[in-house]
Amino acid sequence: MLRTSAIVLALLLTAACDGDEPLLVVDLKTDFVPGVEFQRVRTVLVAGSGGLDRSTDEPAAVGDAFVSGRRIAEIGGLSAGNIEMRVELLREDGGVVAVRPVRVDYSGRLAVTVLITRDCAGVVCPAPDGDSSATACLNRQCVNPSCIEERPETCGSVCEVASDCAGGSACATPVCVSGACLLDVEAARCGMDDYCHPELGCRPLAPEDAGPPPADTGPADTGPADTSTPPDAATVPACIDHDLGSAIGPSLATGSADGAGDDFPLSCGGGTGEDVAFFWTAPDAGKYLFNVQSDGGSLALSEFSDSCTGASLSCTSSLGSELSMTLSLEGGNRRILVADAGGGGRVGNYVFSVFRECPNTDLGSALGTSIAMGTTTTARDGMQGAACGPDDGEDFTFTWVVPVTGSYDFTVTSPAHDPVLYLRDGGCEGGLLGCAAGVAGSAVLNVALIGGATTIIVIDGAAGVTGGFTLSIDPT
Repeated sequence: MLRTSAIVLALLLTAACDGDEPLLVVDLKTDFVPGVEFQRVRTVLVAGSGGLDRSTDEPAAVGDAFVSGRRIAEIGGLSAGNIEMRVELLREDGGVVAVRPVRVDYSGRLAVTVLITRDCAGVVCPAPDGDSSATACLNRQCVNPSCIEERPETCGSVCEVASDCAGGSACATPVCVSGACLLDVEAARCGMDDYCHPELGCRPLAPEDAGPPPADTGPADTGPADTSTPPDAATVPACIDHDLGSAIGPSLATGSADGAGDDFPLSCGGGTGEDVAFFWTAPDAGKYLFNVQSDGGSLALSEFSDSCTGASLSCTSSLGSELSMTLSLEGGNRRILVADAGGGGRVGNYVFSVFRECPNTDLGSALGTSIAMGTTTTARDGMQGAACGPDDGEDFTFTWVVPVTGSYDFTVTSPAHDPVLYLRDGGCEGGLLGCAAGVAGSAVLNVALIGGATTIIVIDGAAGVTGGFTLSIDPT
């Protein structure tokens, strides 16, 4: 199966003018962060398409305006007929961040705009029980790669206007493009040495390598030998295959487990096999989803502390080619996640990703009408325990700090469904502060809170019933 990321493909057919050379022009729109999450864009013609087997690479740098669209390829010399290609977002080391299969009917001069959005990160297409021809992803749903703007019946839509889309971080603005939601970052809201992450807000850019330190030309040190451990020498355990730092996103690590050895005990799934260890540190408190995909056919995913010799803290297994584990962690918690082969099989080639389940967006201490607008359609089902209504559908979460002690009205309205609104104390797993089930598209919850306290606001609902929403918070 082909792992893909979220996309709408908009095609603009242009009539060939007299003297115009037949040409395939490819533009890209994406809200993955250029220069940080990906450094190159590769356009690959599948062997035999248009009589050619060709690929082109274009660099991607911090500040490039990919949300509004950039030219990534101009390909001439093609024969008329069915063209199949892939657009790949690549890291500097060649790791794949996102892949979009594309199929078009080429008869001369054609301009193609490929839209790759963040909301399909981690989605595998085709779905195990779905249409085998739906190898592309749109709005977290698998669709046919020939899905084009001129054939909306094959694509679907999650938005008509920007207010239908989720809010993102304080430095990002939601936009609706051809029925799909993207997050357009505003770098001016961050410092000179920072970049805007669509979900996490302003984050420091990685420092440039200053090269080797200057030679020490001073006198010889005649003091006693220094037997202390350098500050960071023991940070990463020796058993680790991939140190991911605190990175969040799709395809953080890729490779093959063949020949990696069996280094960790398997506490679920039965049998043993070669394994791969990923070291990760939680950037702040929240719920995080760890996802591994492989071509080995049988998987187990285990959680360990930051020691190579400790017992497994938790474990889950599957006979399929994809497996996920959700953990609630405090900021600075360090974990080793181990992908192993369940049932004595093999992991084989793998892709490892990390996603934030909760909270999705930080509201600070904002007050007022319509302080946040978004949609649960492109969200994940990361929260449960509403107690007053169904909570098995996709949900969206906010962190909010109470400005002053008092009572507050939390109001969620939705034209698409009856939302379920509930608050948790302190964090994503905190105690339930209150819950309100929606009626006629509106849910209102009044809660007395202490100034300075952190709350998690959850907008949830029944499975399969999602849509746009507006959140208001008013003191009473």
